[in-house]
Amino acid sequence: MVDVIVPWRGWKPALVGWYAMMGLLVVLFPFMASDYCVMIPTMMAIILAGSPLHRLAKEKPVCRTCSLELDGERGGTMMRARQ
Repeated sequence: MVDVIVPWRGWKPALVGWYAMMGLLVVLFPFMASDYCVMIPTMMAIILAGSPLHRLAKEKPVCRTCSLELDGERGGTMMRARQ
């Protein structure tokens, strides 16, 4: 039996929620652009949050011992350098 580090399952739904928030920001931009002190920096922070969210949503399970990425789709493993 292999001891596995499994990423949190909630990253993919969080990514879908981020896309929904981006759509909402596009629709509400004229209202939000009127407040340059609070709303514009808040929009930038929400947009920047998507970069690590994309990386976390695409992570696969990793073996604790040898750091091999477990690829369940093909039934095998492939090497991935741990950072």
